[in-house]
Amino acid sequence: MARDLYEILGVKPTAPLDAIKRAYRRLVKRYHPDVNKAGGAKEMFLEVKEAYEVLSNPLLRREYDERTAPGRGEMPYRPPSWPGAPRKVRVPESYVRVSPPFTGYRDRMETVRDRSMARRTQAAKFIWRAYVVTVVSMSGTLGVFGGYLLSMGAAFQGGVTVGAAVMMLTLLLIAWLAKGVMAPEL
Repeated sequence: MARDLYEILGVKPTAPLDAIKRAYRRLVKRYHPDVNKAGGAKEMFLEVKEAYEVLSNPLLRREYDERTAPGRGEMPYRPPSWPGAPRKVRVPESYVRVSPPFTGYRDRMETVRDRSMARRTQAAKFIWRAYVVTVVSMSGTLGVFGGYLLSMGAAFQGGVTVGAAVMMLTLLLIAWLAKGVMAPEL
């Protein structure tokens, strides 16, 4: 059976955060592997660290207290900001939840109403449109210049220039296909 986290740090379940922090610092100095070369010092150091990670986070501490309070027979510490009965923790709506892999590519990310995500999406769309316009205008210019060279009798130079225009359009098509598969528009 796992030891009680309050017992590991040597504090009461009603201890405030600053008392937990003082106990953690005291025990870390005592059991740090660089300072204490005893056999169980490293394991104790890891236990203290784990206990502090749980008890220093208000949400994790509350969950731990709710799970273990009936066994201790004491009421867990409640900061003044916790009125009434315990509630479930709510995840902010701005988080993006990712579906399991190998589902339909359009179901990978759920849409959320987040301003920063909307700004990033808008910037990505602008960059994509600028890229498309640039590639199409450059390949069009190369195609026209290659046609001019062909009509002037420079078959090799004209062929290479027209080939470059076709290659640019082909690369644009490949980028468009990759964009559709890798990051579909939502």
